[in-house]
Amino acid sequence: MLLEIAKRGNKVQGEIIEVPQLSKATVLQHLRELKRAGFIQGRIFGARAEFHLDETLLKEFNTVFAAFMKEMEEQKFQADK
Repeated sequence: MLLEIAKRGNKVQGEIIEVPQLSKATVLQHLRELKRAGFIQGRIFGARAEFHLDETLLKEFNTVFAAFMKEMEEQKFQADK
């Protein structure tokens, strides 16, 4: 879903984005959850929306997640010894 938004220049104005593999109801639910998590900012109302990716939060998440993955790899390496 985030990639679909990024493909549109990190923002959506007007109609809800369409994802071929997903129903509109599923797309709306995913968008609401992403908004609740703070990854997107704006308004989602019915079949229309005006929102954008929160690039700052996504970068912070990426940093934290990369550190987590590094720690997981280090733990796995230590366990394999």
